[in-house]
Amino acid sequence: MTQSIKKLPTTSAYKFRVAMAALKGDEVVSQLCQEFGVVASQIYK
Repeated sequence: MTQSIKKLPTTSAYKFRVAMAALKGDEVVSQLCQEFGVVASQIYK
């Protein structure tokens, strides 16, 4: 059984929060994916 990721509404504030967390560099991308419920390709974009 695979775990599905729930699709969250992506407001500009949400995207900004994810981007700032990625730029901050305190966590690796895989941790950010789990925390925000997104896939790695979205963070790299």
